[in-house]
Amino acid sequence: MMSAYQYSAHHAGTLQLFRRMRRNGVMPDAVTIAAVLPACSQVAVLRFGREIHGFAITSGMRGVKDDVFVDNAFMDMYAKCGALEEARLVFNGMPSRDVASWNIMIDAYGAHGRGAEAVELFEQMVAVGLAPDEVTFVGVLSACSHAGLVEAGKDLLQRMEAEFGLAPSMEHYACVADMLGRAGLLEEAKGVAEKAGAGGAGVWRAYLAACRMHGKSAQASEAAERVAEMEPQGSGSYVLLASTYGGAGKYSELAEVRNQMRRKGVRKAPGCSWVEVGGARMHAFVAGDQEHPEAAEIYTALHGLMGWMRGRSGGTFLR
Repeated sequence: MMSAYQYSAHHAGTLQLFRRMRRNGVMPDAVTIAAVLPACSQVAVLRFGREIHGFAITSGMRGVKDDVFVDNAFMDMYAKCGALEEARLVFNGMPSRDVASWNIMIDAYGAHGRGAEAVELFEQMVAVGLAPDEVTFVGVLSACSHAGLVEAGKDLLQRMEAEFGLAPSMEHYACVADMLGRAGLLEEAKGVAEKAGAGGAGVWRAYLAACRMHGKSAQASEAAERVAEMEPQGSGSYVLLASTYGGAGKYSELAEVRNQMRRKGVRKAPGCSWVEVGGARMHAFVAGDQEHPEAAEIYTALHGLMGWMRGRSGGTFLR
């Protein structure tokens, strides 16, 4: 049942079922741990993840000790909850590691902006004789993108096929386009998007995001058209383009983008976030949510915070 909830992205339900399981005196096993830890990762409840880890160690839980799959799950949970050093402790303490173990740690360094360490770990992986796979390269290329390691990223893309015999996929090209775009190399990023060819909507989206970042509304408009051709019902390109026009003060163009979305029936899925308060209860919210029983108090606090931020920024914030 926990696995079913987890596959359905009902993360709070997964955690509630685990608590219920423990209250009923049912002993978890390695499969239980593998089901419940991703839920901790998704909702970033580090305290609960640590409790599960401690319980697994002290209880002598069957099938957990020296299980690579379970160790990977703990490492992934720590990394996604922001406890990078704890993730590395798990990694260092593993008696054996598979490709997924290295991938998790490389991706964790990349997600935390520690690109140089991600590249170093990639080289260590190769040195111990493990062949990186497509997932490895997504992680290390993304790390290069977030850390601005352009030359290292270009070298890795070239080695991917020449040294390891792996053909780059759209996801790899998207990482490289994002890397080049962040560095302001928009023409090179566009070249990567064009090389990706049909089906490369994600690559064009990365280029579009870079154009938005650098305030290039004309290039952004061209990229958005390419994405819309490939994904006519996708909202991402319209939202990025609208944001680009808004940032550039081009409000008539912004209005036209919104009109296009209405005419084509394109809808943007509302953003959702959640927070654990006092280790007692999980609160979930969607954009513009008014359904929470304490919504009035929440919005009062939010408006007060916005006022304080405006005052701190001299009135220029959130105009």
